[in-house]
Amino acid sequence: MYSNSVRQALPLVPPAILLFALTLTGTIALRLLMLLIAVGIAAYTWRTQGGQKPPCLAAWAIWTLVAAFSLIGAADLAYSLREMKSEIGYSLLIFLVFFVLTRDRARLELWAGTLLVAFWVISIAGTLASENGKWVSGRWGGVGDYSTILVELMPLLGLLYFTTRERSRGRVTRLVDVLALATVALALGTAYLSNNRMVWITFAVMAIGFFIFITRKLSTTLVLVGGLTITLAFGAVLATAAAKGLLSAWTVDDVGELFAQDERIVHWTNVVPKILDNPIQGSGFGRASMYKAYPELRVFGSLWHAHNLALDVAVQMGIPGVIALILLLGCPARHLWRLLSNPDPLLRAVGITGLLLIVAVLTKNMTDDFFARHHAMLFWAQIGMLLGLASHRQARAGAT
Repeated sequence: MYSNSVRQALPLVPPAILLFALTLTGTIALRLLMLLIAVGIAAYTWRTQGGQKPPCLAAWAIWTLVAAFSLIGAADLAYSLREMKSEIGYSLLIFLVFFVLTRDRARLELWAGTLLVAFWVISIAGTLASENGKWVSGRWGGVGDYSTILVELMPLLGLLYFTTRERSRGRVTRLVDVLALATVALALGTAYLSNNRMVWITFAVMAIGFFIFITRKLSTTLVLVGGLTITLAFGAVLATAAAKGLLSAWTVDDVGELFAQDERIVHWTNVVPKILDNPIQGSGFGRASMYKAYPELRVFGSLWHAHNLALDVAVQMGIPGVIALILLLGCPARHLWRLLSNPDPLLRAVGITGLLLIVAVLTKNMTDDFFARHHAMLFWAQIGMLLGLASHRQARAGAT
């Protein structure tokens, strides 16, 4: 019996290591090695155990074709080809891996538990390494990296709390509650420590989204809750700005100046005309294509891409790229939305989790673009596991 348990558990180790590695920076070799092994495990599982057809493959095909079309006028063809391999190839593989391997609640809880441990590790490491109350870059990531991982992980960790508390009793329930409260406290503390203003806006939008997905309708209570949430988030943004020394007073003029002096506002007004100059083809796939094609846009040294997900895609692939992105994200969103009316409480929770993840990524990347590399892979791994569980669970329910 022990040997059987080991044989069943061993194939799950590489995917779990891959998930852990996706929360860290500078782990490219480890990620690719674990991804290669995980692909083999998923292929063997599919061959021997069968499974459901992965959804959204047509959306992935459209995304790939539009990216390929942008290569015709690419500013740096070799670079764009490498980016397609990294951003499309690896992301699609990791989506398929976790779709195939996540066949039941236990698998989902294993992946979520792995990410919970990873969250605590990178959060404590980043907190201990901070200097004078400021976040310091390391394996746990800089301000942008860590804050993006933070908002990406919160929905799935919330689902983990729901599934474990539902089946726990007595002292175990209290322990689960304590761990959940500690995790929330750590998340809020590191969010403040990271001095990233967009985190609070993202949390607010996720909170509003949660109530919408729960009720699936708007109401007076929801409007009031949403208004209060936005107010609190705006206050957190101002407090973060004050901590960074960007806000010396709390007057209306001072707050207005805080947003007016943001370099990204000027940057966006410069980027849009370039998109309109080449609205069909773009400058080639990859975030760096912007400054390769339009070096004059790099007025601000740190703004080497559009710093907005939609604008970045439009610069790279034109308007067809934006449409393809809507299809790529809209397809899983449609599948997840349908789960909200499912009689199975777990599947409803899965639907809410996935939709909140999409909301979090879209919101966080409106003033930057971290939807790339390990951040994108982490996103697609979670979407894959959520849709995988839903698909296999619904298939079993239909077979009984």
